[in-house]
Amino acid sequence: MSSLRDAETLNKARTHGTLSERYRLAGLCWPCSVQAGYANQHGARAVRPPCESCRAVVAGFPVQAA
Repeated sequence: MSSLRDAETLNKARTHGTLSERYRLAGLCWPCSVQAGYANQHGARAVRPPCESCRAVVAGFPVQAA
């Protein structure tokens, strides 16, 4: 059960929407862009790998140093 402390704020929702749209513009399909937006916002934990058609697009993304 989630608590109010874990509730998504309007700002978080807008940020996720912006990130997802940027991934769509980069060439990812809708489900993969949503996953990438979530991973970008919350860390790359517990997200599905990109679909077959998006793997080549993701492979072309720059890799950030940790």
